[in-house]
Formats: sequence, structure tokens, C-alpha cells
Amino acid sequence: VMKGTNLDVRNNIFNNNLTYNDIAKAAIIIKDYNNTTFAHLNYNNYYSNGIIGIKGGDTNWISLQNPSYIQTIQNWRNSTGKDANSTNVKPIFVNENNDLHLVPGAIVNVEHLGGQAGLGINIDIDKDTRYAKRPTMGADEIEETKCESKTTWNGETWSNGEPTEFSKVVLSGNYNKTKGFRACSLEIL
Repeated sequence: VMKGTNLDVRNNIFNNNLTYNDIAKAAIIIKDYNNTTFAHLNYNNYYSNGIIGIKGGDTNWISLQNPSYIQTIQNWRNSTGKDANSTNVKPIFVNENNDLHLVPGAIVNVEHLGGQAGLGINIDIDKDTRYAKRPTMGADEIEETKCESKTTWNGETWSNGEPTEFSKVVLSGNYNKTKGFRACSLEIL
């Protein structure tokens, strides 16, 4: 970003997997940052093989000692005062080189890439309908981010009530009930 004002940047995946030898691989670079650069900067995922971001100042690519380099998501939040609900995980794509669709069911994608609702982006890049309550970050909607709660079966009881179609279910004990259940995600330990 250079000289932007009141930008609305939400529900994005910024992913930098470059493997060149330079140490300054960033997920986001904001050259001319000030308090009016972003009206909204939140619910984004930042992943890089290097640093999270570069904010303002010198964008010299030579030294990690450069004070403009921000190495962690928490330091990014502290520095910008934004991105309270943003994440720092490596998303699982079908193929990082030529197919950036998210892999459905991948735990990282399901648990960490739920975005913010109510932004008016109702259709994804494939013309799939976005889940209204918790759309997926990025251009590709996956069903599992509609999980709103988590409940674990310990072999006898549910930790957070019986699951619904909006529950992430974890089975950590034998489930030998004749009654089935619906879930948006299932993990068996």
C-alpha cells in the first residue's frame, strides 16, 4: 500500500511462500502508514516464510534490524492498532503454485480462517454463496468455516451440549450411541 486512505481490508489471505534467499519476505507492506490509511483492517490471515509485515519508514530489504520490519502478528497488532481478529497460519491450498482453492476439511483452514460477516460480499470466486454468519477469509468459500461452536464427546457426555450442523465435533472417546449427529466439522482423536 502506498498513500492509501480509509481503505477497507477485511477477510483476506495474504500468503507469501517465496523461497528466495533475501531475508525480508513479508505478507503485507504498507509504505506510507498513518492513522487514516485504513478505515478497517481486520479478519485477515498473514503468512510469510519471513516476517509478517513492513510498516512505514525505510523498506530497505537488507536487515531484519530494520525497525520497519514487524516479525509477529502480536507486534503487528500493537504497531498498527488494527487486526485484533486476524490470524497468522499457513493456509492449506489445493496447490500453492497453481490452485489457490482452500482444502476443505483441513483443520487449519476450518479453525483459523473464519472471517467477518456483513461485508456485502455474498459470492466467492467460484460463484459459491458465502456463509452469511462466518464467511471464509480469502476468495474461496469452504463449508466448514460455518462452525460456530465446538463440542467434544468424551465417551459419556458432550462438553458443550449436543452438536448441531453449526458445531465442530471432536470425538475423544468411543461414540457408541445409536443416535447420529450433524456437524460442520469432525475430528477423531
